[in-house]
Amino acid sequence: MSRLLLRCLQAIAVTVACFIGPAQAAPPKEISSVQWEQIQTLRGIPSRPGLRNSPLYIFFDPNCPWCAKLFQPMQGKIFASAMEAAWIPVTYMKQDSLGKGAALLRSGRFPALEANFKDFDFTKRSGSARAVAPTSAEITVLGKAKTVWQNLGGATPMFVYRDKSGKYQAFLGLPTAERLSELLSTVSSNRLEPYQN
Repeated sequence: MSRLLLRCLQAIAVTVACFIGPAQAAPPKEISSVQWEQIQTLRGIPSRPGLRNSPLYIFFDPNCPWCAKLFQPMQGKIFASAMEAAWIPVTYMKQDSLGKGAALLRSGRFPALEANFKDFDFTKRSGSARAVAPTSAEITVLGKAKTVWQNLGGATPMFVYRDKSGKYQAFLGLPTAERLSELLSTVSSNRLEPYQN
């Protein structure tokens, strides 16, 4: 298979992965401890100051409409506000995703992430963060996250977590409100040292 064809197929797979909505989301899959350790080295945005070694990591693109739904009421709940998690940006949906991901990482604050998705333009499929010119270091950080994310299946949102039995799981796509409540109830709630973003 030629390199060009392989790249085209990968691009199609990544594009399709973004559109895994509630009806298509598959059951979680177990991942290895090595993959979990790789995720823990990624730079992200903690949902609260002082969170480290989060039991839950959420991969997102700043322009992902399914990610934005986590910040909108789902059966009366706004799940993003209730989840103790580290949010890891991956940038693939639009040309300005890289600049928006860099801006959110640079801020490192959950309120900036929250504003990006609460003010989301669903018509244009665009988060409200202002794109910045990423530094070479930010491009490296975002590239590393993207590689790990692609190896896990490459969908957004993607929930990767340690469950209460100590197993590591990955859930690809936007779950229904019921499934998300169930997922969160299985996440280990250990609170460890401050998360370094």
